[in-house]
Amino acid sequence: MKLAFFAFVFVLCSFAQAGGVKSAPTRKAAVGRSDLQRPKVGSKAEFSRKGAVFMLGYDVRFERNQEQEIRQRPMMNIAGGMEWSPWMGLLEYTSFKEATADGSVSIDRKVETLYAWAYWQPTEFNLITPFLGGGVGAMKTQVTTNLGGASDEDSSPWQMGLGASLGVRFWPRSHLWLSAEGRVYKSQQLDPDPMLGGLVRLGFVIW
Repeated sequence: MKLAFFAFVFVLCSFAQAGGVKSAPTRKAAVGRSDLQRPKVGSKAEFSRKGAVFMLGYDVRFERNQEQEIRQRPMMNIAGGMEWSPWMGLLEYTSFKEATADGSVSIDRKVETLYAWAYWQPTEFNLITPFLGGGVGAMKTQVTTNLGGASDEDSSPWQMGLGASLGVRFWPRSHLWLSAEGRVYKSQQLDPDPMLGGLVRLGFVIW
């Protein structure tokens, strides 16, 4: 009886040991399969970005002139900030000057704007990425009237303005920044108010 018991225990231990040896490769194979199922390079997570941004832009706004006609007003746009995809924050400065003359009277006009923009890129593709933006800032206008040797300067205080943007970014996974966007501005100094505009940017991102 004792011999049969010990024989049974021996067989049971041998079976358990054999099962454990066989189960190890199964676990290893499972690990191998899980490795094969991991996301490949090129997934969306691989291209999250964080870095500094510097851009120059060609800014066009459609304003009403003295003849009450809507004309485009081009100006230079300079911006810098940080990208932390899918978000980006920019501090933007724009300005333009114009001079008009009528006989002995000349008028010089200068407009400056300073805005802070926040952009959101909801999804990303290899070639283009759409984005939405909102901005808040201020605008200032200075008008100088020259008559003969005398001049009179009229300068408005900085007044608050708002903005909204919708655009696309090209080749988002490179260090080059190239984008185009349409904008709407809202401010008491604008004519018309609100005012439509467009912007093309070219710059670089340092990750």
